[in-house]
Amino acid sequence: METLVHCKLVCKSWRAIIQDDKFWKLYRQKDSNLVYIYMDLTKKNANNLSKDKFRLVCCVDGVFLEKCDLNGKLRLRNPVTKHSLPLPDGLGYKLMRMFYLPTTGNYKIVCGKTGGGFRLLTVGIDLHWRAIEADDKGVLFQTSKKEALLSLSDVKVDDVYFLIKPILDNIAPGSCFADVFCLEVETETLEYTRFPKTFSQAVEPFSWNHKLALADLEKGTELHLWILEDYKKSGKWSEMKILLPSTLFREFSWKLENLRPYSSSNVKDDPRLWFCRADHCVLEYNIKTGQEETTHVPPAGKSLLFSYFPTLSNLNGALIPPAEEEKWLRIKDGARNHVLSCFTELFALCGRFTY
Repeated sequence: METLVHCKLVCKSWRAIIQDDKFWKLYRQKDSNLVYIYMDLTKKNANNLSKDKFRLVCCVDGVFLEKCDLNGKLRLRNPVTKHSLPLPDGLGYKLMRMFYLPTTGNYKIVCGKTGGGFRLLTVGIDLHWRAIEADDKGVLFQTSKKEALLSLSDVKVDDVYFLIKPILDNIAPGSCFADVFCLEVETETLEYTRFPKTFSQAVEPFSWNHKLALADLEKGTELHLWILEDYKKSGKWSEMKILLPSTLFREFSWKLENLRPYSSSNVKDDPRLWFCRADHCVLEYNIKTGQEETTHVPPAGKSLLFSYFPTLSNLNGALIPPAEEEKWLRIKDGARNHVLSCFTELFALCGRFTY
C-alpha cells in the first residue's frame, strides 16, 4: 500500500490508473490484502468517552464511518490517506449503514431516528439529514412500551437496506411477528412485507445469494432459513434447512447467538456459509461437501469487528491534519525524485547501446 501511495503522487496519469475501479477490483482478489479491525475485550470503554473519541460504525470499500457517542458527531475517514470528512451530527440516530453507489460515485448513509423514521444523507451533497417521503410519519420506529424492549435488526444486501422490526403476537404470548422494511438506497423507494411465521426468539438477518435471509436454529440441530425471494411485488418467502455438524459449535451450546451466520457465497454452484462463533473465530462451511474451515482466529482478548481492503480513494471536501499534509508533501517530492532518477538511469543505460 505504501508503494501505491508513492506511485499515485508521481503524476496525474499514474493517479488515474491507481484510482480506477478496475485496478481495485484486481487488488481485492488477493486475500493477503485484507485488513482486520478488532475490539479489545480486556478494556472497559464505558468511562473513556470524550469529545474526541470516535468509534467505528461501519466500513465500505476502505472508507470508515465513525461516530462520537458523547456528542453525536459523525465523520468519514480513510485510514490510509488520513483524510477525514465531517458530517452532520447523528445524535439519537441508530442502526447506521453506509452504501457506495457506483452509478453516481456517491456514498449514502441510512439510519433510523427514534420516533422519526428513516433518515438519509448523500455525502458531499446534503447539508442535513433528509426524511424519506414514504416514511414521513415515522411509523417504522413507533412502538409500544413492550415492543420497545425488543431489538431492531438490520442488514444491507447489495444496494438494499433491510430493517426487521419485531411485533408482539397478542394471540400467542411470547411469540413475535416481524415487519420487514426494504429501502432501495439509490432510488430511495421504501417497500414493506411481513414475515409469515411467528418466532419465540430473535432471528438473525444476513445476506443469502444477494437476498435477505432470516436464520433460526430449530431443535438445536438444523439451521432454518427463510429467504425473501421478491420484496417488491409478492413478498414471497422460501424455506431451506441445513443440517449443521456439532464440530462447528465446539464446546458452546446450540444457540444462534453462539454461531451467527453473516454471509454466503455462490449458493448455486458452490454453496458456502460464513459464521462468527462465540469465541470470535470466523468459520467457513461448505454446504455441499459438509466440510468446515476456520478462516480467521483473532488474537487473544480481541473480537473481530470488520475486515476491509484498503483504498486510496479521495473524499471530496475532506480535511487532512497539518502534520499529515507535510508528510504527504515530503512523500510526493520523494516519489517524483525517485522516479526521475530511475528514468535517468534507464536513459543512460540505453545510451550505451549503438545500432
